[in-house]
Amino acid sequence: MLRDSDRRKLKPWFPYLKLFLTALFKIQPCPAKIIYRGVKADLHLKYRDGERYIWWAFSSCTLSLKVLEQPMYLGDSGPRTLFNIECMNGKAIKSHSYYKTEDEILLLPGFYFEVVGKAKAANDLHIIHLRELCPPHVLLEPPFSSIPST
Repeated sequence: MLRDSDRRKLKPWFPYLKLFLTALFKIQPCPAKIIYRGVKADLHLKYRDGERYIWWAFSSCTLSLKVLEQPMYLGDSGPRTLFNIECMNGKAIKSHSYYKTEDEILLLPGFYFEVVGKAKAANDLHIIHLRELCPPHVLLEPPFSSIPST
């Protein structure tokens, strides 16, 4: 739904999204790190060096390349794309996840980045290096006006 250009389709999901985003906004961003996202598809033609893009969906990433070797993620065969991401604002959700060993970092909708470079690592594996940028304007408003003190 978040990737659909018809934003009206999101309306029934607003209460859930507000609740989910409220919780996520209360989690401190992880310190600047390199994180990884594996996709079982060849996406290298969709991304150009030096261009800027926005991911509008939640994007599950990891701190561990080892995790991506699992068949349900990147695996070791077939068309694949590995995103190597310089991240500033990902949310470390390991302590909130059933899968503690995955070291999951969640990117929120409105993730704004530029493509630093690309490489073909193997016959069916492309690596795309991304760098998170501060967007020129707010892409995702916080779901509340301020965080109440505890």
